[in-house]
Amino acid sequence: MKLTKDYPKQHPKVSEAELKEILQGQDTISDPSSAEKLSLWKTIKHPTILFTAVAFFAYNYNNFFFLTWFPSYLTDAKNLTVHDMSIVTIIPWLVGAIGLFFGGFISDYIYKKTKKLMFSRKVILVTGLFGSAICVGFVAIVETATAAVALMAIAVFFLYLTAKIYWAIIQDTVPSNNVGTAGGFVHLISNISGIIAPTVTGFLVQSTGSFSIAFYLAATLAILGALVVVFFVKPIKTAKEKKLNQISM
Repeated sequence: MKLTKDYPKQHPKVSEAELKEILQGQDTISDPSSAEKLSLWKTIKHPTILFTAVAFFAYNYNNFFFLTWFPSYLTDAKNLTVHDMSIVTIIPWLVGAIGLFFGGFISDYIYKKTKKLMFSRKVILVTGLFGSAICVGFVAIVETATAAVALMAIAVFFLYLTAKIYWAIIQDTVPSNNVGTAGGFVHLISNISGIIAPTVTGFLVQSTGSFSIAFYLAATLAILGALVVVFFVKPIKTAKEKKLNQISM
């Protein structure tokens, strides 16, 4: 059923503002070609898309670092047996699953309270990446396997809070005709970390004889990801919005 402007009169509980938002959404869905089209280059070079990709790269670098090297860290640096390692390494991912589940809910809750869509996304990204970075950094200096596993569990929780937000930012800010392009670019940059993280970590461990530098690098990248989100990830203004701003000036 397509809504009309007479709907609030027939249903007083629907405000004029709510109707306007619904009708705008209907127009976009009913006529996707009416959405503003951007070239591939303009889409991927926009700071919001480019630096969301950087933040997502930092996320996935830490993720692949944990997946590929944390078990070796426990056996080589903390002297756990393979049997014990296979049990305790389950803990971070169980805790991380909780973060993965709640990240989107928390972001939506913040949006409902503040009515600031981009803020509700950014606060999760910044908090999650910073929280993960702090925990990863401390893993490099703790002495016991128990402390290392506990810190890694908290790190993965914070990291996975952000997992769904990268895609949410793309959907929130990019015109509908460019969502696939932007999403593909962001995931391309992010998944390159799956090649880099295991390789760089192996090189650092072999050359230094320690995991410390590898942990510090992962933490630094997470902090970098949080900082670029703070300063460069902003709502993308459409051509129509830009014209309105020029007229109002």
